[in-house]
Amino acid sequence: MNRVGRIALVGMIAILLATALAFAETSAQNPLEWLDRLETETYGSPSKGGVFERLNRLEETLIGKNRDENLVKRLTYLDQLMFVNKPHDISLIYKVQALEWLIYKASDSGALIDRTGNIEMTLFQRKFNGPLNQRLEKLISQIFPDGVVKSAWVTIPEGLRVKVKMIDPIHSATNKVGDEFRYEVMETVYQGRQVIFPVGMIGRGVLKTVKRPEKLGNDARLTLDFREIRALDGTSVKVGYSLKARDSGHSRRWVVGASTAGMLAFGPEGILIGLAVKGKEREIPTDTEFYLEVTESVRVFTLLE
Repeated sequence: MNRVGRIALVGMIAILLATALAFAETSAQNPLEWLDRLETETYGSPSKGGVFERLNRLEETLIGKNRDENLVKRLTYLDQLMFVNKPHDISLIYKVQALEWLIYKASDSGALIDRTGNIEMTLFQRKFNGPLNQRLEKLISQIFPDGVVKSAWVTIPEGLRVKVKMIDPIHSATNKVGDEFRYEVMETVYQGRQVIFPVGMIGRGVLKTVKRPEKLGNDARLTLDFREIRALDGTSVKVGYSLKARDSGHSRRWVVGASTAGMLAFGPEGILIGLAVKGKEREIPTDTEFYLEVTESVRVFTLLE
């Protein structure tokens, strides 16, 4: 076998291995939670009814037919359709976000079915019928040159910085452990000429700890887990608060909320700490700006700008 053949064989094995690992990971999920996640991505929230009633409806929405397989295989198929990218078969998430980038130079938020309808309204002043995958393929064939989303693999390096702002406020007096919050990418992040995180992309984090003010004058403390942001192709990328950005002066507004909550700053591990008045409740207001950074290198499939 020549060198080119060996390289092609290695590449094919890598793709098959990745697919097998993805199947092994997804098949271990709780089917109800799995279905909830797929419906939330598609409709914005889980629907009502029995498991198979819901699954039938979701398949009709996404692919226009019901598959004659067991529950796990049907869920696996929809999961891969929605999230897994291959060189000639990109995911529904990626198709929507690639279209949004080409049209708006930004990412929208919300349910896939609504985002697809918004694109159709922008381009044609009407929403089309039919399964979501066919509607997206039609849009891509009409909008992208040659009807193809031209992409390339790129590795997102650990430490890559992302400027974000809070959407949902967090307050030590009203929020509790486990509360989720949203934040938004403020500036498009590139790796060379390739789009990694488009402006407008929404990340979701969770409040890990809440420590109320103490009588001895200690401030309240909030520990935030920023979890992950999706790249343009839909890949989940783990992120955390960037101490380097703060210390190097990149994060000009890391001291925030002085008018309503005293002078505040993020410390290690996303802990919100007080820098001025002691013994006070602490808040992270809406529109608070700061930097996150990628905590684990990951390979993604993305557009050339």
